[in-house]
Amino acid sequence: MKKKVSLVFCCLLVFLCFNNFVGATPFSVGGNLTSGDFTWVGDDGYKAEGNFVYDDAAIQIQAEGANYGDYNDGLYYLEISFFDPSDNLLYSAINVDAGIVQYDYLQFNFDTHTMALFGVYFEVGSATDYYLFGEIDYGLGLTSLTSTGYVGLDEGRTLPLFNVNPVPEPTTMVLFGFGILGLAGVSRKKK
Repeated sequence: MKKKVSLVFCCLLVFLCFNNFVGATPFSVGGNLTSGDFTWVGDDGYKAEGNFVYDDAAIQIQAEGANYGDYNDGLYYLEISFFDPSDNLLYSAINVDAGIVQYDYLQFNFDTHTMALFGVYFEVGSATDYYLFGEIDYGLGLTSLTSTGYVGLDEGRTLPLFNVNPVPEPTTMVLFGFGILGLAGVSRKKK
């Protein structure tokens, strides 16, 4: 009996230590992290694909770069990639990493209940290469920065299409692992 209590205590101690280590990020998460992705296709076939991770406790995610207030409420990670009409990768950029906004012109406002953008503007990308920008009510356009200035590559009245998927918490995965190990130990002891 004493060995079982010691084993449970050790497992609990390891779990608590691991949980505190995993949770040590500069981004405050009130719920669980959820991943999502979005795709935008312009009228001429250019495409933008992004993936993001957000705090599912947030009803509305609002993230803006330094040029618009440097504000982030709920967005943990955001990556965007741009493709030409032949599906060749043009550019890829991380706009938010570990809750820190990396792109000064970012405007990402997403309602987690309606799975739709809100607000006036949407912008993701890079100020030195490609970016997707526009008004939510009128559509978005893909722009490129060249040696001669900004060039509009494609426009479209469509907004990005969003999909979301829950991300398993590290704590849940640790608990699951300990449960499997415990079952394996019990079955081995029975033999």
